[in-house]
Amino acid sequence: MFPLFMLVALLLGNVSGSYAGSATSSSKEGATSLTLKSAILYQNDGNWTAHAGTPSSILFLDPKTEIEAKEICAQNGEVLLDAQELKKFQTPLQYQTYIGAISPDEQFWTSGSNSPRTFIISQKKTRRFICTNSAPLVDTVDAPFYSFPKVNVSSNGTTYMGVRDHMAYRFLGIPFALQPVNDLRLAYPIQWYTNETNYVLNATTYGPTCPANGGYFDGNSYGLNPWGNSEACLLMNIFTPYLPGVDDSDPGNLKPVMFWLHGGGGTATDATYDGASLTSRSDVVLVSINWRGSNFGDISFNDGYVDGNYGIADIVAGLQWVHDHIREFGGNPDSVTVFGQSAGGESVMNMVRSPKAAGLFTAAILHSAALGPAVTQEEVANATVPAVKEVCGDAIGAERLSCLRNLSLDEFMNNITWTVGESYDNVDTGAIVDGIWIAGQSVAAAREGKLNRVHFMSGSMPEEGESLLGTMILQNATDFNETLWSLAGSQYPDDWPPLVEESGAWNNGSNPINAYNNTINAFTTVHLTCPGEQFIKAAYEANAFKSYYYYNNLRAYALSYYDPYDSCTFPVGEPDALYYRCHSGDLYEVFGSYYIFDQPVRTPDDIGHTNLQQDMWGSFAWTGNPNPSKEYLKARGYEGSLAVFEKFSWDSFDGSASINLDYPRPYMSGLPWAEKCGVVEELYRLP
Repeated sequence: MFPLFMLVALLLGNVSGSYAGSATSSSKEGATSLTLKSAILYQNDGNWTAHAGTPSSILFLDPKTEIEAKEICAQNGEVLLDAQELKKFQTPLQYQTYIGAISPDEQFWTSGSNSPRTFIISQKKTRRFICTNSAPLVDTVDAPFYSFPKVNVSSNGTTYMGVRDHMAYRFLGIPFALQPVNDLRLAYPIQWYTNETNYVLNATTYGPTCPANGGYFDGNSYGLNPWGNSEACLLMNIFTPYLPGVDDSDPGNLKPVMFWLHGGGGTATDATYDGASLTSRSDVVLVSINWRGSNFGDISFNDGYVDGNYGIADIVAGLQWVHDHIREFGGNPDSVTVFGQSAGGESVMNMVRSPKAAGLFTAAILHSAALGPAVTQEEVANATVPAVKEVCGDAIGAERLSCLRNLSLDEFMNNITWTVGESYDNVDTGAIVDGIWIAGQSVAAAREGKLNRVHFMSGSMPEEGESLLGTMILQNATDFNETLWSLAGSQYPDDWPPLVEESGAWNNGSNPINAYNNTINAFTTVHLTCPGEQFIKAAYEANAFKSYYYYNNLRAYALSYYDPYDSCTFPVGEPDALYYRCHSGDLYEVFGSYYIFDQPVRTPDDIGHTNLQQDMWGSFAWTGNPNPSKEYLKARGYEGSLAVFEKFSWDSFDGSASINLDYPRPYMSGLPWAEKCGVVEELYRLP
């Protein structure tokens, strides 16, 4: 039983006294906080259709007099919360009691607008206080952040001006490194700095994404990237439910950090990864970054001038920035979970096996990562040198580097391209084994004790290949062998179809649709699920990590712009309709960002599943264990997830244990693809 909180009403009347503070403006549009310790009170029940109407307020945790409290609210474009409204925040306040931020018998300054009485207000008694939060919900890709209330955070002499929204604080487009342009193109990142004193950095809007060779974020043709593409892209976004203020030195008040690495078709500015929902639901600080990929991140001549792994170095630089600065944004630098999906999952693996990232994170989550072999410096040099020679002639060393730096962006993107290996090899060209940035191949590094010893979780979706293959095969195909062979040479080698045929592991009947389904499953197991199973088994056998958890996600919700056959989601109100659990079908579930893309609730279980997954992922970030405590769930009022964990526990990986993630009844089993992966390993064995 949690306490009802005591109220001290600030009854409107004549008062005397003043508060010696300052703010940039008293209007809501320009209001700037005084960097006081504060938390957004918002009960995120997961129903994204009701987010805008869910009450929100600001709990200021530094005790002030009544007059000071009222003026601080005004300086932030708000007023003291009406006492009659406090009951709407009973659950968020009981959580603040649970974590020790306030006491069970806490008294707050609020307003009492319903009383006709006035009386002299004490100018000496101090209490914590609650202000209204009238900031809007961010529910569009390109929200007008210029009109949102502003908030300041200072770190190492720089003031970062961000915004407050309905669910969280956000600081956008923060440079974590000097931008890799001109003489810094093809150079390892240098931590961002300024020589200006009292510098104010505008962190109120997203910045450009890194250059891309096609895709959803190359330009703005899909309406997803109004900020454009630029080499000046080493930028970070921070979402936080809590700001510690300038005088809070207690590390126990800080939140775990979840450090997101986007997939190959995305960017940190992708609104799919908007952090407000996950941040408010799980009480974590979310960080997302851009980094150099493809042409700019992966090139290497192994000559001492251009040695590669620039994208990996960018990510490490982002982690280092978090280590140095995130405390001022409410994050715990000693509790950082690196997580990512698809190519972002591969980037997580690169952090796991990077000596340079050692000590900068404590946990890792891989979503749907291909985990192909890393390349050697020699392999990349052999592939890149001929491409560069077409542009720079016989120049080598410093002269060749100068030539590349003098190319325009378009010249570089259009001419400096290459491939390593065959298209079906799953080669991770963004990871060059050099012993400096990348210690070795994934399985070999596990067996040799070269991985960063952290808490580890990984998993995938059952039919990843349905969206990854696009329309390469027809859904009405009737001949499994024909569809299987049609992908040979591009998606896998010629000796793969005979292995599939001989094994019979993918032969599940003569129904015509099975030709398509079997091909999708054959692709999925080869490229995603089986490499993932190989790695976690090898890591477990080598005792490489502190803890291990494996999942198979049985529920999916297709991204609004990524569903080639319109079959990666089921219709509203038809949960029994057949559909595919496709690649990227878990992203809305992890981030809860459906509402930004105006996606409907198909059934109430969509909300329950999203809540459950966010609660598990948040628990993993807090403790290294995805099973949240029942006491925590009670304190937060998360009844749906509590009902699940009253009867269920996600067992740690023991060589075979996997959760089949569904709502309301997840269940444990052995590895779901064991038979098929036995066949896959005859052809593909991770090095």
